[in-house]
Amino acid sequence: MLLRLGKCPYFWYILSMEFLLGRQPIEFKPEHLPLLVSGRDKSGASFFSVSLVSTLFRAGEKALFFSLKQPAVDEFQKQCAGPEEQIFCVQDMEKISELSQYRAVVVKSGDSEMCSDLITSLPDISERVIFIKNFEATLNPVLWDLLADNNKVILSGDIDLSRLMPEIIRKKYSTKILFSQPDADLGISLPELPRYSGYMIGKAGKGIISIEM
Repeated sequence: MLLRLGKCPYFWYILSMEFLLGRQPIEFKPEHLPLLVSGRDKSGASFFSVSLVSTLFRAGEKALFFSLKQPAVDEFQKQCAGPEEQIFCVQDMEKISELSQYRAVVVKSGDSEMCSDLITSLPDISERVIFIKNFEATLNPVLWDLLADNNKVILSGDIDLSRLMPEIIRKKYSTKILFSQPDADLGISLPELPRYSGYMIGKAGKGIISIEM
């Protein structure tokens, strides 16, 4: 399904969104990847990570977007709305040869096998930021093997709920952002965090990070 997104009623909301590290604006770039976002349910990690990948997309990056449920896709579409943007939501693998023309390819929600197939089949996959949301549910060993050595990856989920937690934390990340203190040892002790804020450590800096609307 092709979405040609024109004038957006949320345009004001997109323009007003800003990432703040402490009180200073921060701009995320591909060199800040691979990136891990971890947080418990309702911690703010989910909205933050979708906003992060949509920001990279609006800045010109191509993306492969995969989440467990449809609301994350809806939020991504809303944030990426604009007259020139094209997002293709894949429901089957019949037209895979045509997908390279779309800047964002969205995997059918919850279909880990399709995500693996797209990663191995898309000729321009090396050009795309691969966004995996709800990794505690969507990552399986096959998909992880395809991502373990990829440096254009954003993983978002709850590290404590992932059966692949040992493998995930062994990966070297340019950026880690935590919205709650995990039981898993990520080498970060969190300060007290304001609501819906995270703590970042990485190439772009270190400190409390949030989204200002």
